[in-house]
Amino acid sequence: RLARHLELADRGPEDRWWLDTLAAPWVVLRATAPIPAGMEELRVRGGMRLLRNHAALPEVLLTAGPPVEGGYPHPLGTVASLRLSGSSCRAVLETPDAAWVWISLAPVRGWRWSFDGRAVAPAPGPSILQALPLAAGRHELVGRYRPPGLVPAAAVSVLAALATILGLAWRWR
Repeated sequence: RLARHLELADRGPEDRWWLDTLAAPWVVLRATAPIPAGMEELRVRGGMRLLRNHAALPEVLLTAGPPVEGGYPHPLGTVASLRLSGSSCRAVLETPDAAWVWISLAPVRGWRWSFDGRAVAPAPGPSILQALPLAAGRHELVGRYRPPGLVPAAAVSVLAALATILGLAWRWR
């Protein structure tokens, strides 16, 4: 999957579906590179150009169908609220008909998703997209990220700290 994404990325920003699906509203290119269609130049400095990507998808989007490589969504319904942090995502979704929710967050191990309070696993799509079908109505999608090795690493750290404290206490005794 990563190899396919890199293959798409090698085409560059001119063929930028892959870039738009990354939910990348800001793009930095060399100042000598042409400005891709649909992007706005904001600043040039130090041989680099800062561009605003107006075609970037949001991190969570309701659409009429599942993601297809090279395809752009047909919006359906609304994301009533979206809260993102480095380790969580919460979206309230409203749709009048059955729809798909596209998630433009990297599908790395450690994300745990729930949909209306039940654990779910979004289906992998092209690029970094993940998707879930949903019925008409109001729904809540919640994602939490915890690094896969966090609990074992914390346990080792606590044991090491206890061993150090016990060793120092024994020595001072």
